[in-house]
Amino acid sequence: MRCMKWTRREILAATAGTLVAACSGTRTRPGTPALVATRGEDFDVCVIGSGFAGATVASGLAAAGVRTLLLDAGPRSTDASGNLDGATERLPLANRGEIEYPITTSRSLLVGGTSHKWTGVVSRLLPADFRQRTLFGHGHDWPIRYQTLYPYYCRAETQLQTAGGPPSPGEPSRQCRYTRERPYRPPVFPGSESFDFFPLAFSRRDDEGPARIDRYEIPRFETSGGLVLADTVATRLTSTDGRSIEAVETVGPGAPPRVRARTFVVAAGTFETARLLLASRMSRHENGLGNQSGVLGRGLTTHPNLRAEVTADPHQPLGIHRSYAPDADFRKRDLGGCLIQLHARSNSLAVNTQVSLDAQPENGLALLGDAAGAPAPAALELALSPRDLASLDAASALQETTLASMGIDPATTMRDRAWRYHPAGTCRMAASPQQGAVDRDGRVFGTTNLFVCGASVFPCAGVANPTLTIVALALRLTDHLLATRFPGRRARRRRF
Repeated sequence: MRCMKWTRREILAATAGTLVAACSGTRTRPGTPALVATRGEDFDVCVIGSGFAGATVASGLAAAGVRTLLLDAGPRSTDASGNLDGATERLPLANRGEIEYPITTSRSLLVGGTSHKWTGVVSRLLPADFRQRTLFGHGHDWPIRYQTLYPYYCRAETQLQTAGGPPSPGEPSRQCRYTRERPYRPPVFPGSESFDFFPLAFSRRDDEGPARIDRYEIPRFETSGGLVLADTVATRLTSTDGRSIEAVETVGPGAPPRVRARTFVVAAGTFETARLLLASRMSRHENGLGNQSGVLGRGLTTHPNLRAEVTADPHQPLGIHRSYAPDADFRKRDLGGCLIQLHARSNSLAVNTQVSLDAQPENGLALLGDAAGAPAPAALELALSPRDLASLDAASALQETTLASMGIDPATTMRDRAWRYHPAGTCRMAASPQQGAVDRDGRVFGTTNLFVCGASVFPCAGVANPTLTIVALALRLTDHLLATRFPGRRARRRRF
């Protein structure tokens, strides 16, 4: 039995909540109830999660003619809705740790994921971040190096239509040009030369603001023949032999009970990717998929940001100025990483310091039980280590020193600590199953056809914003899948 072919008009007419590709004896039209065949493999690839990671992988595969389904727990959004959190009630997540982490800031259960909340910052990890254990004696090394991701960083910057200034000594190595290069004047105050400030780069698509996945990647994916199944929560991955994943079980309005594919990519975000793998217990994986080391769901890290703002004429070039100079100093002192950032507006100046937390095994996502036919209930556990506390104290002192050097009394500033949107590390990439959940290519240890992509695989999150690295890893995974699982698909395109 062969899958029926679809016309371009039918594919583009697909609506949220319906699955319009099925292998069956009768032709299923767009707008009909979701249907999945009981025989054979319905899709070459099922990608779970439609944020930066999932949409990038799905778009690349569909463009190469790979039959790809993009599955998301949330609905398609409308600009008029104003709800950027989406259907968070479908995947309940509670705090159960020392820190009341603002979960909603880090999740957006909508087609397009957290791109709905993204401010557009485009930044690379530092080369040293990939060798944290080797260089600084704590944390974890990546099983790949900065040079491995370098060409994908360049491609990701182009894909996000990055606008920024020329490279400076304070930036990671960058020789490829941004889509739009802008002139830059660094801030000047006593001691500023030691910071090597550089201009923060941003995604600026057609001057509309940052890239929004639902406006660009999703339409491109559908135009290439890919299919989106929205309002569908993945609850469990299944396998007969414990090695090859056969299907994902789902719930939701009009959702099929299961979706079958040759290959699966989980890109559901730091929290939901870990929840799904932990809930998928089976033969050979009694504690969850890829959990031979016991670290699945653990090692959560994020970015506390200390902010000090004063209402005044900043006497600095307007804009956002960043420096990674404090990072090396902090790490030499056995602290976590740190950056400093100045945001100069016409009538105010903000001085921010941002640190990285230890990837402690105590921090992470834990399942609170099983729920047959529904997402397993889960909670976050997050606390500060002694190094974290020392890093925050040092970052606060750096902030005060910088303000004083600019002639500003720190006591006159409005100060707060914010928890950024940048959770990472619950499905660690590692060289062996004894050290992490996935290998250097994102394949879940102990499986043959299951891959993970996104910030969840970061062994070390550094202090830079993670989105560019997420997109770079997704582009790399796409190349890997085309080369190893779908050879020959690059040159020809197929519809289904």
